[in-house]
Amino acid sequence: MYDVTIIGAGVIGASIARELSKYHGKVLLIEKEKDVSLGATKANSGIVHGAYATEHGTLKGELAAKGNPMFQQLNEELNFGYRKTGALVVGFSEEDEKSIQELYNNGKKYGESEENLQIIGQDKIKELEPHSNTEIKTALYSKNVGVASPYEMTIALVENAMTNGVEV
Repeated sequence: MYDVTIIGAGVIGASIARELSKYHGKVLLIEKEKDVSLGATKANSGIVHGAYATEHGTLKGELAAKGNPMFQQLNEELNFGYRKTGALVVGFSEEDEKSIQELYNNGKKYGESEENLQIIGQDKIKELEPHSNTEIKTALYSKNVGVASPYEMTIALVENAMTNGVEV
């Protein structure tokens, strides 16, 4: 008899299993495939988005804003290869500049600092990306964007959950 049964060993099921493994309940993680992370998780791009990217006030945006800062600590605990790379959203026209300003404003609503979210010009763009298109006029620079292998992250989550007593 189990206290909790989790169906699906993608990144969400694996994350839930790991979190529940910190307590004293009996947890079962069920996966229909031969390994974890073989569905949508494996096909995920692995981008850890900054808080600017999703409309303010949405659940997705709130979760992105809360989840992004957790990746560094989670990687320190599980060593799945997260890297904080930063990202540029580039603009070539006045219309693009307006969109970039909207993204910036959105990020500020989520509490992004001036240090981590900036609108930059051509000189700074060239400094960050020397081979970028010379027609880029402006960019939103987010230092909080990162990348991780969703497959490796899920394996690390499940292995840790199993170490803590979760059955798969």
